[in-house]
Amino acid sequence: MTHHVPTLLVSSLLISLPSFGDVLYEDQQLVPDEVAEYGGFAADLSLDGDTLVLGSPGNDYLGLDSGIGWIFARDCDGEFVQVQSITGSDTGWFDEFGYSTALHGDVMVVGARFHDTDSVIDSGAIYVFSPVGDGTWMETAKLTAPVPEQGAGFGWSVATDGDTIAVGANKANGDAGLAYVFDWDGSNWVFASELSGSGVDSGDRFGRCVGVAGDTVVVGCPFYAAGCGGSNQCGSLFVFDRDGGAWSEVDRLTPADQSNEDYFGWDVSIDGDRLVSSSIFDDDMGSQSGAAYLFDRIDGVWTEQYKFVPSNGESQDQAGQTCCVQGDQVLISSWYGNDDKGSAWLWQQNGTTWSELAELEASNGETTDIFGRASAIDGDTVVIGADWHDVGGVANAGMAYVYDISGLDLPEGACCTNNTCAATTQGLCEYFGGVWQGVGVACADITCEAPCAADVNGDGSVAVDDLLEVIGAWGPCH
Repeated sequence: MTHHVPTLLVSSLLISLPSFGDVLYEDQQLVPDEVAEYGGFAADLSLDGDTLVLGSPGNDYLGLDSGIGWIFARDCDGEFVQVQSITGSDTGWFDEFGYSTALHGDVMVVGARFHDTDSVIDSGAIYVFSPVGDGTWMETAKLTAPVPEQGAGFGWSVATDGDTIAVGANKANGDAGLAYVFDWDGSNWVFASELSGSGVDSGDRFGRCVGVAGDTVVVGCPFYAAGCGGSNQCGSLFVFDRDGGAWSEVDRLTPADQSNEDYFGWDVSIDGDRLVSSSIFDDDMGSQSGAAYLFDRIDGVWTEQYKFVPSNGESQDQAGQTCCVQGDQVLISSWYGNDDKGSAWLWQQNGTTWSELAELEASNGETTDIFGRASAIDGDTVVIGADWHDVGGVANAGMAYVYDISGLDLPEGACCTNNTCAATTQGLCEYFGGVWQGVGVACADITCEAPCAADVNGDGSVAVDDLLEVIGAWGPCH
């Protein structure tokens, strides 16, 4: 059942709330003009610039659980307003259109994981939309697996960088899972490759998440066991590169501290030569508290760089239900954090380490809202979905929350340069060759010692090694 939301109610959701301490609350709450009981609005969402697409796979607009998508755009006041609703050209009962979304430039992708392609039950499909001149979007393509498979769930996950679309079907091939790649040839979307990871077996769920950036596709396989000596669901992330038009597996990533039943590869996000993937059952802050890992591609090799663990994480939080990376910022969410009301955490790179800037929460959050089911970050904007939030008495209608993160600053501390002290961030301190004294340390509380010119190698003492460095450099300076 759908319920029309009066314009007055929608307008009242455009609120501005301040952040308190390390907690940041939303600037705007989003609901469609017609909310649906158990519609699951914002079960998935994607943001690119001023355009936002949100899926509502439980909406009954074209039949039970047929699903619908909603497009919002930022107006001249900087607020998101509803532009239109979308469905697939042949969306029907139980399709769950809107279960997955992706957006990049003029390419919008929406998955319907249970669509019956050619009468093959629950084989799945995805729909591609493009903008038209009046600011709305229209369907331009429907893509399916070359050979639809019953129950495969093609469209369980989707990703695009504008020229390539990656699609996960993690129920295909006896729940082993498959992924598919489609390329834009200048006129049409054409099938490019079917992907499967080495060692993937029945039940591994390869394709639960996918990401794409240029000539690289990453595919999560959270129940993967082969890399754990045959033990339970440690998980893996598979990397595929395109070379001469052909896609091939080039790496399988796992964290250094991986354990049984961590489910690494639960979600993934890639931005150029940097990616982040989550392990929702990591135990650092208690059983199944969750974490995420950062990998950078350095000289062509993906190398683990950092582990993100929420500072206030607790047992059963399952942090990492979603994860996003944007340059030097990383966002992960947990719908069981914050006493089951849901939370998200934002980090920013700070020199050789990362600083947790804020915990994002909903000002009207309730338990079982599933806040953090979906998330996106672009520029200074974060959007988080809570697809089980009740709206105006309508159960599990769903709501999305918009955050302005432009006012968040890296923590400062004391930095010693020569024999002087300055308050700055760790990143700037390291950049200018200073000695970092710690977050929150005040210059008034420390003494910066003058540098020892004879300590050539900077190890804190003058010894033979310093003399050897001078002798090794003997001669004219170049």
